[in-house]
Amino acid sequence: MKSLLATKVTSALVAETMAALKELAIFNSIWLVWVPGISGNEDADRLEGQVLLTPYIRPEPVLGVSTTTTMRNALKQWSVWEQQRKWNLTSDVDRLC
Repeated sequence: MKSLLATKVTSALVAETMAALKELAIFNSIWLVWVPGISGNEDADRLEGQVLLTPYIRPEPVLGVSTTTTMRNALKQWSVWEQQRKWNLTSDVDRLC
């Protein structure tokens, strides 16, 4: 967590995490919370299991959390579909002009 506050990033993982958080923060409120007392993987696994059993009460994002490449590809596909839809709506005469 302290790495995210550093002025100079030396880790690719921290840089990737910061970029993902900045992208998510464009349209969402992001809260990073330090959970003290997790001593090992067993405790983390147990806490993860508890979280997974907790019902989610907010609406889920339309596109979920994803990589930039996946989002870029989804937007490109949508763009192609939208252009095809508009093309199909135009008449043959309009296409020639």
